[in-house]
Amino acid sequence: MKKRPKVFLAAGFLISLVGMIGAWYVRLNAEFKDGFNAIYVENWQGFSAAEMARMDQQFIGFVILAFAGFCLLAVATYVLFSRPRSGMGGDEGR
Repeated sequence: MKKRPKVFLAAGFLISLVGMIGAWYVRLNAEFKDGFNAIYVENWQGFSAAEMARMDQQFIGFVILAFAGFCLLAVATYVLFSRPRSGMGGDEGR
């Protein structure tokens, strides 16, 4: 990670983005299906316990993925900004 912190920074950003969008999609999809079925399916009783457990597991999985992405972002940011800076002059090649 010390050699390429920008790559890990980009990877952390993408992982956290996928986690947040996935968690949002799971919740939005569950709410839409529940509302749709309540209107258009006669005698709709709601989701079964197995369906609720599956949706909760998917949601928690995406939340953990987003958290791991944020952790990777934090470590990569620390490594990126803790590296010593090169001099301000034009003599880096000497």
